[in-house]
Amino acid sequence: MDSTVSMTTDIKAIICLTLNRRKIMTNRKFEEQYAKLNHEFHTYKRKLEESKRAFREIQKELSTTNESLEDESEMTAKFTEAAMAAHKTLREVANNMHRIDREMTLLGRKMMMKIHKDQIEREEKYQ
Repeated sequence: MDSTVSMTTDIKAIICLTLNRRKIMTNRKFEEQYAKLNHEFHTYKRKLEESKRAFREIQKELSTTNESLEDESEMTAKFTEAAMAAHKTLREVANNMHRIDREMTLLGRKMMMKIHKDQIEREEKYQ
């Protein structure tokens, strides 16, 4: 997931460089796609933190619970169900983060190809 964060930063830097220096005509499609992926990335990042927090609460409550044996089995079943739901969410988030990483990589490559193509066109124009 760290690679996704760095990829997001790299793509953002490329777009900012492009916008700030006006070296190429910006493509609104790239900007919109980046904004969509960035929003989705942060949504899943929040979901990940919520799942981790829920899992920590379950562990904490299990360690501090001093109930009778009957209540303990009910609590264990309840916590097991909650832990499985948190695990499912984490797995879903991980899969989506990998998908976003692939899409960000593809977007970065497309943007670099456009920059390169525009640079070649500019050089041909001046020759």
